[in-house]
Amino acid sequence: MNLRENSEGLFMDAIQQGQMAIRHTAAYPGDHPAPRESVSKSYETLANLLHKQAALTVSTFGNKLLVDNIPIDGKNTLFANFAKDLDQRRIDSIIFYRGLSKKDFTIFLNAMKKP
Repeated sequence: MNLRENSEGLFMDAIQQGQMAIRHTAAYPGDHPAPRESVSKSYETLANLLHKQAALTVSTFGNKLLVDNIPIDGKNTLFANFAKDLDQRRIDSIIFYRGLSKKDFTIFLNAMKKP
């Protein structure tokens, strides 16, 4: 497996973990262990990916999710839903940089919760 395939797999894991963290932060009170564990797993996965590259750009094009301008599996509803969530918040792209703090990542996840 090359670095690109490994990075794509890590990103897919990070999105999956992030979606779960967003759902858990919306469904449980802040002191509940479920959201804390989900946020930690998601953050660790993204931080691991950012250890391999300095930045990661996530953007949308319609209902498609792109990572560093490369389309991610459009048949996967998880990624289509994440693209839709970003689009509904009028977020065309977001860049995650190496050194992203867990606190800032948590703020992002909380902002992505459904109202």
